[in-house]
Amino acid sequence: MVYLSDVREWVKDFGLFQGCWIGRLSTKRDNTLGIYPLRNSPLRREVFSGSSKSYDVTGINFLIHGNSNKDETEQLAWAFYNALCACRPAFLINSKQVYFIRLLYDCPIDVGSEGEIYEYTVPIEIYSERN
Repeated sequence: MVYLSDVREWVKDFGLFQGCWIGRLSTKRDNTLGIYPLRNSPLRREVFSGSSKSYDVTGINFLIHGNSNKDETEQLAWAFYNALCACRPAFLINSKQVYFIRLLYDCPIDVGSEGEIYEYTVPIEIYSERN
């Protein structure tokens, strides 16, 4: 299984954010990424590509905590979304083979603002080798 901490280390390599966190923080810096479990996401599938091979599904909801400039935050959200789209099959996250990433929407989702800071979310599912 791919854990939230594994995903945090993986997305740090994208080089888009000033920091990445898991869970709630009392103070957030601008242009950071929050990583949360995706609600109602399946944990395991038993068949892959018509074979008997099973795999894990890790649902992730990324929260892009931008800045007070809507345009800059939107551009950051799209840069992150496109970086996810550019991931090729059969890469590793913390030595776990990732078969593919499923982006659940066709674009980053505008979730408004927290105070004066604009935010977007990008929910995905990561399909990886099973333990």
